[in-house]
Parts: sequence; C-alpha cells; structure tokens
Amino acid sequence: MATYRLGIVGRTFAARLSSQAGRNFTHHLREQQPRLSLVRCYASPAGGSSAAPQSSFRLALKAMAVGALLGTGWSGYTYFKGDAGDHMIHEKTEPTFLNRLPDVKITRKVVNPKDDSGLELVLFQFQTCPFCCKVRSFLDYSGLSYSVVEVDAVLRQGIKWSDTKKVPIMLARTKSGRYVQLTDSSMIVSVLSSYLRDKQQDVGELAKYYPSISYVNDAGRKTNDIMNKYFLMLQDAKRQEKNDAQDEERKWRTWA
Repeated sequence: MATYRLGIVGRTFAARLSSQAGRNFTHHLREQQPRLSLVRCYASPAGGSSAAPQSSFRLALKAMAVGALLGTGWSGYTYFKGDAGDHMIHEKTEPTFLNRLPDVKITRKVVNPKDDSGLELVLFQFQTCPFCCKVRSFLDYSGLSYSVVEVDAVLRQGIKWSDTKKVPIMLARTKSGRYVQLTDSSMIVSVLSSYLRDKQQDVGELAKYYPSISYVNDAGRKTNDIMNKYFLMLQDAKRQEKNDAQDEERKWRTWA
C-alpha cells in the first residue's frame, strides 16, 4: 500500500514538473520571438537562391559591355580628331635673327691676332656654367676672337631680350649684317665648325639647318631640343673622304 502511494506521488510530482517546464519554455519562446523575427528578416532560405547571383552576373556583363563601347568610341574620336598635344610634336622653330646687337654691356673681349675667320661673335654666359666653358674652350682652341657678356644668374638681365632663358647664347654676325642667335652649346660648336671647314658658307644659312623642335616627352611636358646639333653641315663636294672621322667625332660629342 505504501509502495502504491509512493508511485502516485512520484507520478503527480513528475506531471507538475513537466507542466512547469512547459510553461517556462513557452514563456522563453515568447521573449525570444522579436529576436527570431529579426533574424528571419536577414536570413536567406536554407536551400539558397540563384536569382541574386544571376542578377549580379548580368549586371557585370552589362557594365563590361558599356565600358568596351565607351572605350572604343573614345579611341575612334581621338584617332580622327587628334590629341591636343599632337600639334607640338615635331613643331619646328627657325633661328632668331636680330637687326642689331642688344643694348648690353660687354664684359670683356678675347682677341686672337691670327683670327682670319671674319666672324663677329658675342657669347652670353655664366662664368661657372659647364656648357659655357665648353663653348669657350672650342673658341679658344679654334683661335676665334669673341666678346663676352656675363649674365647674372638670378636676374638674367643680360638675356631679357631673348625668348631663351638658358645660357650659353651666342650672337654671330651674318653676311647680311644681321645677327643670328645660337642657343645650344652643341649647336654653336657644330655651326662654327661647319663654317670653319668652308668659309664660303654663311653662318645664318648654316643655322637654319639646326631648327628648334618642340615635342611632348614621356612625362607629358612640352620639351624643346635642337635638331642635327651633333652634325656638321658641309657641301656635297667637300671632304667626302673624312666622313668616317666626322662620324667618330660626332659619337664622341654626343657622349660628352
């Protein structure tokens, strides 16, 4: 009898415990319901959906097609119209001629009594400029007389008359009485060397073989340079036998 009652009490206690646990679980679910709803909003179905990847893939294809179309159109436009910097490539500028010498102060004159070239030369320079030293060395070696104008390295008052703001600059008197402006050390050496090898030529005419060209370099900047500045300009019948020596000399001058 006691055993029977104990069994009844155990079953009753278990039923109450199960009922209490059920109520607690239901209450817990009710508390967590807002959180579960929020998770459902951002969660994707367990099986996944292929619509979103397909939509992204189609969008990428459309973007690639539009980019290719725009690139092709722009390439064709620039090809037929030409770039804005194309006009600067191979743009030639002839040497500058002056009717008279600028109003500048001659610093000193170098006179060689044996000079028979008939040239009248004025060199605008900085005393410590290596390219100016190069020109002076050539003039002294060739036995030429010349005048020197020392240019202030800061104010550059002595070359305000010139569009070129770099030294050395040389003015050489031509047969017509005008002065031609030579603006590069290698060009100066080439023009005077060509003249000394054939004094029947005119310095002004020789300078026309060395035009200044402007072009756009790899950095996209406009750059000026002198064409043929390492070449001597001789008449066809003059000293053909010395072509090899002249080529060798030009290589050394380019290197130096």
